[in-house]
Amino acid sequence: MMWQRISVTLAAMAVLLINAPGISHASDVTELDEADRAKLETILAADHRTPEFAARDGYRNPAAVLDFFGVEPGMTVVEIWPATGWWTEILAPWLRDKGTYYAAGFAVSQDITPQWRVNMQREFEQKLAAEPAIYDQVQVTEIGPTAAWEPVPPGSADRVLAFRNFHNWIRGDYEDEMLEAIYRSLRPGGVLGLVQHRAKPGTTREQSKDIGYVDPAYIIERARAAGFELQARSEINANPKDIRDHPEGVWTLTPSLRYCEAMDDDDERNACEARYREIGESDRMTLRFLKPDDTGAQETSGFMRLVAGIANTLRGSGPGETLEGEAFSMERFEKLQAEDAVILIDIWASWCPTCAKQRDVLAEYQTEHPEANLHILEIDYDGDRDLVRHVRAPRQSTLILYRGDERYWYSVAETRRDKIFAAINQAVQAE
Repeated sequence: MMWQRISVTLAAMAVLLINAPGISHASDVTELDEADRAKLETILAADHRTPEFAARDGYRNPAAVLDFFGVEPGMTVVEIWPATGWWTEILAPWLRDKGTYYAAGFAVSQDITPQWRVNMQREFEQKLAAEPAIYDQVQVTEIGPTAAWEPVPPGSADRVLAFRNFHNWIRGDYEDEMLEAIYRSLRPGGVLGLVQHRAKPGTTREQSKDIGYVDPAYIIERARAAGFELQARSEINANPKDIRDHPEGVWTLTPSLRYCEAMDDDDERNACEARYREIGESDRMTLRFLKPDDTGAQETSGFMRLVAGIANTLRGSGPGETLEGEAFSMERFEKLQAEDAVILIDIWASWCPTCAKQRDVLAEYQTEHPEANLHILEIDYDGDRDLVRHVRAPRQSTLILYRGDERYWYSVAETRRDKIFAAINQAVQAE
């Protein structure tokens, strides 16, 4: 067919252009547009930020860090262990209207979690509840030992961010489990952005437990073992004044000043604090890791969206051209639930090749199983963002399956025919 020949030509053009100079892959960092950058600058200067937090911007460099990690509105972003919410005060309002922010906190459901972390997590949640105008869209989840290793649906995150946590994972002997969980959370082409106190080369894992500084070589080794590729490093958070050899490890420095606080003599303590304040906060590595895209399908690439859109237009129809679906509405959804119907909510986008594959599979199911009376309710990811947030879909290509008011299945980017058919059949055959 003519549209097939043209689509092949477009695909070949895509391969050539993607590999040409000046064309960014989806996993590459892109420049923020002026509106998003201006909004970030406004948030950094906003009154809702805790003054003590804002005072640390000179050491934590939030705008430059987010730029380096390629974070931008519209993405699904997961922060590991937000603690008291330093980054939450920035990320939550920035992603509130465009994107999804998951605050993957301490695993309070697990008996192994110490009480001080449980208390901190509860205080964090109270902080969010106190200012709904800023934090009402934050998705609070958890991650940590012994069994809370799925903070978000697998393959749903564009970015996972971890700030100065790696030494804690080493202390708990679960750095590999944490990295593996993060890897599963990311979509192919997604990025892990990691900031950590930087140890001197040759510092051992056991030493890191005591001093809080970690050898970059060890982090890179463990990240690669989990499947990541090191994409880039940055000296954004470097501090050459930090000699990385202190009596109380990294906690000797500001803001902890643990070594000085133990001194009884006021003059001695004040002199100690002045000395360490002069150094500032710790020397830190800033690393960007990539989850490789094994399929080569860069769904978030603007160029590939264009190619997909042109191909669909030439084909004469959008993806899943024989799919019998209807626009999602709460009234229709609740009516079908009351009838104990089988309902599949399809969050799709016209430019999304994964969505096209899913919709073709769903159309095949309808053709082969007309007796199933499967009701497909469609949500346009680009046009119905309020509904996307309402059903808590992390991104396009999300499928959510119900039988009546019971949710049977939830998947992101699943295109395997046997898996989709099996999930629907389970719901259809349920008593």
